[in-house]
Amino acid sequence: MEKSTLNFRIRIAEPKDIPFLREMLFQSLYVRKGDPPFERSILDEPSMRKYIDHWGRKGDVGVIAEDHEGKALGSAYVRLFPEHDQGYGSVAPDVPELGMALTAESRGRGIGAALLEYLLDLLKSQGVKRVSLSVDPDNEPAMRLYQRFGFQKVGEVGTSITMVTGEPPIILSLRPAPYQALSEGSKKHEFRRRFPDAPTEAFLYLSAPVSSVVAYAKFGKPIIATPEQLAELAENDEAGTYAGTLEYFKGATKGYALPLLELQPIKPMPLTVLRDQYGFRPPLSYRRVEQDSELERELRSRLHQAK
Repeated sequence: MEKSTLNFRIRIAEPKDIPFLREMLFQSLYVRKGDPPFERSILDEPSMRKYIDHWGRKGDVGVIAEDHEGKALGSAYVRLFPEHDQGYGSVAPDVPELGMALTAESRGRGIGAALLEYLLDLLKSQGVKRVSLSVDPDNEPAMRLYQRFGFQKVGEVGTSITMVTGEPPIILSLRPAPYQALSEGSKKHEFRRRFPDAPTEAFLYLSAPVSSVVAYAKFGKPIIATPEQLAELAENDEAGTYAGTLEYFKGATKGYALPLLELQPIKPMPLTVLRDQYGFRPPLSYRRVEQDSELERELRSRLHQAK
């Protein structure tokens, strides 16, 4: 299984690639401005050796980019780690951790995006639904790449953050007034009677008279509480909203407050396009976008253009 372009090709990693994978592991170590570079001896530390040692065990999947003369340009791979010996970016024993890097002269040519796309498609074909990674937030090119492919922050380890991809985004319906409050910062939580109990990426659809998807939002892990507690939280955000929030949760024993972490306006996608071009009807509350669908790719393209 191989993918070729005019300038490079991508193939499955083999045991003969272990020395190159080891070199790419070293290249993946991000050095912050002003910090001394890593010594190569760091690769001999157990915490690093476990990423490449005994390559080819169950769950190991890797791809190599090389030019048409066979010179290796970069790699991307995943590996599973047991619960007692997790990697820096591990989140669960059944979720593989990603590692990738390019040679210095290969950066900025689209090879990293091609490697990651190829690997994620390969993993999807094998039934792998989630992938995690560790990245320094100061590494802006890497952050942009991972966010482009739907990775989102789920935790921190030292100076690095842990990111996970897997769940597709949702389209969340809002009235124009609450969206305005979110965009102005006077409203810090969105309140729902039901919602996934996890950090969530959402594209925001505004009801009439706007009738368009207008923004991308990232929500943190929901606060699950009683209606009275959520009404107090709403009142702390915006004075005068206690009664209205309590009325919204009438009859419920619990609800969800979604902390807003990020809000990014995008080029609007009107209802006519959603419905006629993508066959998607906006939900009353929220609905998952089909993973890797044309709609998801178009929404992420608009987000990428907006950033």
